[in-house]
Amino acid sequence: MRSLRVAIPLFFACLATGAHAKNTNIVVPKGTVALNCEFRTGYLSNSTPSVVDLYREPGANWHVMDPFLAYFKKPPQQVEILVDNPKRITYGWTVERVSSDSNNFAARVNFRLTLIKSDRRASLTVQPTGFRSEAAWGRCLPLRTF
Repeated sequence: MRSLRVAIPLFFACLATGAHAKNTNIVVPKGTVALNCEFRTGYLSNSTPSVVDLYREPGANWHVMDPFLAYFKKPPQQVEILVDNPKRITYGWTVERVSSDSNNFAARVNFRLTLIKSDRRASLTVQPTGFRSEAAWGRCLPLRTF
């Protein structure tokens, strides 16, 4: 498979590869599809990411990368499509065994991102087991194919 060499301004690529520290170009397989979403999170805790990047390489499953995963030094997580109809699509993923020195332990954190197809509005729900849930609203850019 031929790779397309491009500098990607998407946050997931920088976090997933450490390229932000090296300031290098990132090699993305040709045909990779990416979805970038931004959410208003100023009133929420740090558990709800303000940027979420979903991507799917050719022949692979959807994955997600966001500041939450980067903070806890977690790799990109596999994403499942929970709902896909003419009105909306909902992506879901789970992060297991989340803990830090300054935080309590959460055995599991469930994420749900719902995109309204007609106007690109989106909602993000973060549900840590044993803690209160949070929701944020924002917008997603159109799918981009590299």
